[in-house]
Amino acid sequence: MNTLPLRHDALTSLEPLRAGVGSPQFLRWAIFLSLFFHVALLAWQRQTVAPPQAPVSELEIVMMNASTESIPVKAQVLAQVNVDGGGQATRGVASSELPYVGEAPEAVVLERLVKQRLQLEAAQQQLLMQLKAAQQAADGRPTEQFLKDAQQPGQDERDQEQVLLNNSLTALAEQVQQYNQRPRKLFDAPSAQQARFAEYINQWRQRVEQIGTQQYPTGTDGKAYGSVQASLTIRSDGVLTDINIDRPSDKALLNQAVRRIAQLASPFAPFPGEMAKQVDQIVLTRTWHFVDGTLQARQP
Repeated sequence: MNTLPLRHDALTSLEPLRAGVGSPQFLRWAIFLSLFFHVALLAWQRQTVAPPQAPVSELEIVMMNASTESIPVKAQVLAQVNVDGGGQATRGVASSELPYVGEAPEAVVLERLVKQRLQLEAAQQQLLMQLKAAQQAADGRPTEQFLKDAQQPGQDERDQEQVLLNNSLTALAEQVQQYNQRPRKLFDAPSAQQARFAEYINQWRQRVEQIGTQQYPTGTDGKAYGSVQASLTIRSDGVLTDINIDRPSDKALLNQAVRRIAQLASPFAPFPGEMAKQVDQIVLTRTWHFVDGTLQARQP
């Protein structure tokens, strides 16, 4: 049959190819082609790699209350508008309170509570006046009428009820008097901010920051850095009555500096007329930041 010679011829024709596969020249060509394809693949991947992203800006984001048409060459902060220079700050960026654009929901609720408190105080005062008038009327009763009432039989139980009622009214009058003698305090914190007193609070902040920057604490290793949360109680005449360290710093130097700066900054300005009518004392809670030789008093 013809199949066997054909198979023998095909195998015979493959012998040179098998011999070429194991030859050194074939191996050199295989290595060269492998290196060529790998280099081409790496070059193609390098061209397709996305360019590196621009570095994230580390500038502080602030809100500006002014703007200019020119764009600053070298920006110091990021803001909603362009501001090219200006101001009188000797270093950094001067900060100021945002303008008052409307009462916050917390302020509306607080104002309603203040009105309710004033109404209750007025009702208590009226009740106290009525009690005093009733007591004066009882004390001014003629002696003859008192003896006549005492001679009437069967009045012991009614008299005892009247005595108990008088005792209750007397205790109530004492409570009203004690409440009226307590100072009316305003706690200025993030959860309860009075917009009507913002100007006074802003003046207080500027005063504290000015004295704090002038009397910046310095330790043995240089200027100290850190934060302290404190509450200052100020009387209506501007006198500082209490200093409470709410969250002290791990550096005792800063805690002492807060007390010293507060005492040096006092007495503060007296309360304005409308403010003095509503409150007797104000408690200002702020976080005192000692940074780069300056003091910043901010709400916690």
